[in-house]
Amino acid sequence: MKKRNTSMSLEPLEEYHQVTLTSNIDTDDETCWKLSICPSVEIWNKRIYAVHDYRPSGIYIYHPVFAENSVRTFGSLVEHVQDVFAPETEMIGFFWSSKVDEEELKSYLNWFNSYKRLGNIRKLLVYIDGPAFKVILENWKVDVRKMDVRTETSEVCTVDFKVDHLITSECEKWVDFNVLRRFDCCEVSINSNFSNEEMNLFLKDWKTGKSYHRAYCLFLGLSERAKWKKMLEGLDAELRDLRTVRRTFRFNDNRDVWDYNGGFDIKRIDGKVATVGYCNLQVTDENKPLRLEMLEEYDRVVRVWNSEDNDEEEEIEDVIVVPEGAVDEHDTEQDYIEKGLNFRFNDNRDVWDYHGGFDIKRIDGKMATVGYCDFQVTDENEPLRPEMLEEYDRVLRVWNSEDNDDEEEVEDVIVVPEGVVDEHDTEQDYIESENIQRKDGRFLLMMIVW
Repeated sequence: MKKRNTSMSLEPLEEYHQVTLTSNIDTDDETCWKLSICPSVEIWNKRIYAVHDYRPSGIYIYHPVFAENSVRTFGSLVEHVQDVFAPETEMIGFFWSSKVDEEELKSYLNWFNSYKRLGNIRKLLVYIDGPAFKVILENWKVDVRKMDVRTETSEVCTVDFKVDHLITSECEKWVDFNVLRRFDCCEVSINSNFSNEEMNLFLKDWKTGKSYHRAYCLFLGLSERAKWKKMLEGLDAELRDLRTVRRTFRFNDNRDVWDYNGGFDIKRIDGKVATVGYCNLQVTDENKPLRLEMLEEYDRVVRVWNSEDNDEEEEIEDVIVVPEGAVDEHDTEQDYIEKGLNFRFNDNRDVWDYHGGFDIKRIDGKMATVGYCDFQVTDENEPLRPEMLEEYDRVLRVWNSEDNDDEEEVEDVIVVPEGVVDEHDTEQDYIESENIQRKDGRFLLMMIVW
């Protein structure tokens, strides 16, 4: 019988569903089996009826495997699944608290390192903090296609495996140049904190062929404003015209296509050319026109690059044009100009609009805005959602009252849009989900310094 289109995901540290088997991928018949190692029927029954997530629903089928949870049992289960279904290894994930037992963790890592039947591992997810994070990175030995790391741990690690595509969040010190050299990534998207001098050394290593041989598309963060003369010193860089030089590139396993406009070209000793520059101020979607601020920044870079002085020029004064529809009863034209009505983060790779908020002025005149995230942030130039206006009216009512703000929780009126109800999700499911999201949103704050 022909094997079905099947993939396998492994989460060895999870208390339940350590193995997920997905069949008939990307079809109407897609089904997921959550295989859970559980010590007894009594514990399983208690768990499955106490926790909503473990009740059979939709495409998910939860199936217990009654045995003591150990690396030996886990390995036997994986081998059996492979014998029966011959799945591809989609993901291996480590999701746990910092209290995970390090010796137990090492036993699982050793099993993965020695087990050769997993084949090409598509994704390695490491969402773990504390000492366990370093244990994973320093003991994992298997090359992976994509590694996604979310941790607050910044301890420097020594690694011994390759990664095709590295993704991290936060400003993590563990991603230093030694780690990048060993990973030898094709693609990188990291919220790093490199200086201009460090970037200069990084680019020299690439130019002379010492390291980063597989590098293709790298998104790197700086700890300071880009100073191109300092960063590109000694690299024989050539500045290309933003207005006339447009090159299309694909990344993220060819799923994304962008145009790169202008940039500094650097040639490696073997003739290979790399282009270095901004992301947000030089990248557009395919065949999209340049934005005004891109042209303004390019003119500034040209002026600095061609001057005899260094590039310690004062920051450019941005000219903000107020678009139609940006001014209403809540936001004035001056509000838009002062805030630019958007903020850039993740090293200028992401742009959001922030609406309203409480402004607080520091003693030196610097302004910060404090408010919700969920109820006040939209994608750039996107309209406000009804619940954002409702929450603003509630905040305004409380703020202007003489009482304290211990007002009873607002009763959200959830309108169910067309298309969200199907064979898997009822109208009540949607209402409950929206209620949870809105309540959670009132606990998620953010502060932006302008």
